[in-house]
Amino acid sequence: MTAEEAKAASQAAARLVGSAGLASARSFAAAHQHLAVPSGYVHDDYPLGRWLVAQRSKERRHLRATGTAWPPGRRLTELDPWWNPPWHFPWQRHYQQARTLWQEGRLHLPGQHGPPGDRDEDEDPLTVWLRRQCARHDALQLEQQNLLADIGITSATARTVTASLTRPALGEIELAQARSYAAEHGNLAVTDRTRHNGHPLGS
Repeated sequence: MTAEEAKAASQAAARLVGSAGLASARSFAAAHQHLAVPSGYVHDDYPLGRWLVAQRSKERRHLRATGTAWPPGRRLTELDPWWNPPWHFPWQRHYQQARTLWQEGRLHLPGQHGPPGDRDEDEDPLTVWLRRQCARHDALQLEQQNLLADIGITSATARTVTASLTRPALGEIELAQARSYAAEHGNLAVTDRTRHNGHPLGS
C-alpha cells in the first residue's frame, strides 16, 4: 500500500468511527450478535442494510486493488467476524436464521420428523437450505463447516440427514423386490413364507 493509499484508508476509518452507520451496526449487533441483515433492512430508522452493502463493496474493491484488508472494516469485524464473508452473502443470511432457531431450541433438521425418504413438497426455504448444506457438506469451506458445527450440524450429522432423505421408502423396496421376483420366476404366486433376496414377499 502506498503512502497515499494508507492516508486515504486512515481517513476512511476515521469517518467510519463517527458515522451513523457504525452506530446503527453496533446497536443491531449488540441485540442480535451478527450483521447478516437483508439489503433493505432498516434499524431504528436507519438504512442499515443498504449501508452494510456499501461497506462490503468498499472492502472488496480495496482488497482487489491492494491485496490487503480494508482498515475501516476492522470495526465491523469486531462486531461480526463474518459481516463480509468470502462466500455468497445469502449463505450467511440463511445461516443466521438457522442459528437463531437453534438458540431457541426450534431448529429441526430435514428428515428428523418423517419416514425415511419423506420430503415435504411445501418445505420452507430454510429447510431446503439446510438439506442442501447437509448434502454438500464436504464441499463447503472449512469455516462454513465450523459454523454449521456450532449449531449441531457436524459432518456425521450431515451424512445421517442426507442418508435419511435419500434412502428408499419401505414401499419402494417391496415393489423393487416384487419386480425382481416376477422377472426371475415369471409370476407373483407367492406364499406367506416366500422370501426373495432376504425380503418377505408374502406377508
